[in-house]
Amino acid sequence: MTSAEEAWQAMKSAEDAYYRARMAFVAAGPEAVLREQLGGARGRATALRVLADLLPDHTVNLCPEVFEVAVSSERDLALARQVISRVEPARLSRVLPPVVRRFLADEQRDSWQYRRAAELLDLLGQTELLSELVEKANHSKDHGIRDVGRDFGAA
Repeated sequence: MTSAEEAWQAMKSAEDAYYRARMAFVAAGPEAVLREQLGGARGRATALRVLADLLPDHTVNLCPEVFEVAVSSERDLALARQVISRVEPARLSRVLPPVVRRFLADEQRDSWQYRRAAELLDLLGQTELLSELVEKANHSKDHGIRDVGRDFGAA
């Protein structure tokens, strides 16, 4: 057996073990653990990879946490965007409004987070929510946030 074949067998065994562990995790009710892991840096990437493998229903239930990662974590935002974009737009239209409005109500948000939120809403095709974000950004005292409003205003 070549080293590539041995490595293949090792990867296949690891994937089989992962599949069994994931099934047990889902059967045990994963959302409380995923919510906790999404809130901290150590387990966040693993939690996102698990969510990418689960049905989008789990992402819907964890939408506030996944959104927060997608707008706040430079390291994990691409994976968070991938996870949330698996949810059907109609479902997102029902669960995202309160999440985005909480984001907009938080005066501690900075221009980097506003830009990430605008990018995400644009990616998800959530034009009404993007319009709300643009409107709020356009009236900000922060020049960088106003730039986000200008950049996404024609979207």
